[in-house]
Amino acid sequence: MSGAVLFIKDDLDLNEVQEEVLVGSLNLVSAIGCLIAGRVADMIGRRKTMAVAALISLLGTVQMTLAPSFSMLLTGRLLTGIGVGISLTIAPLYISEVSPAEIRGRMVSLPEVFVNIGILLGYLANYLLSTSPINWRLMLGFGCIPAVLLLSSLIVLPESPRWLVLQNRTREAESVLSKICRDREEALFTLSEMIITAKAQTDELSCSEAGATDIKQALTNNAHFQSNQKLKNDGSGVWLQLLCPTPNVRKLLIIALSLQFFQQASGIDALV
Repeated sequence: MSGAVLFIKDDLDLNEVQEEVLVGSLNLVSAIGCLIAGRVADMIGRRKTMAVAALISLLGTVQMTLAPSFSMLLTGRLLTGIGVGISLTIAPLYISEVSPAEIRGRMVSLPEVFVNIGILLGYLANYLLSTSPINWRLMLGFGCIPAVLLLSSLIVLPESPRWLVLQNRTREAESVLSKICRDREEALFTLSEMIITAKAQTDELSCSEAGATDIKQALTNNAHFQSNQKLKNDGSGVWLQLLCPTPNVRKLLIIALSLQFFQQASGIDALV
């Protein structure tokens, strides 16, 4: 948008306030997308949530590309912002839930790496398209490519095993983990860790499923199971750790919140 707005303001005769609203509105609606992303992902699953985000982003980008007026352009920008907010929240979550433990940290960092690569490619595209008679429309139109690629990849990507555990679909979760982990023993151990994290109880597993006994056995053998039995299923234990954190968690929260604050306070989004 930083490159396109230079041509949009002349083509659609925008004033300074309209420029500011057009550029800054993305952050506002992205925050809304972030707030609703978790709830939606818990309801319909991670894959479907990413598909919804990609579709919203695609619709918003198409509307911006074809917009004949400021109001239509702003509407497309708002739609895109919601999709961006959902994607930025769910993509790292999904990656962390499907990645093997030994490479999870590296995999979760990849979205930020590719965001910055995308920004660089956006600048290059803006430069190459600046001489075109429909320059800003092409600049915005290229934003459809990531959304289409994401929708295409979701055809083959599995559902998050952690979400499947939350839905009491342990056999499906085990099937996904068997493709991710090195062997069945590791898959069962990872599955038991997921059940503990989800604060599920042994008797809440779907014992009617064939072979559920080995899953329950892996859960029972997990060293952390007994100490987590008292966690409440309503999520209050997680909120308690966030609101009244231990010293180690407090350090992590301070670092994470500080990074986000100074990133936004620097005004970098005005240049992107």
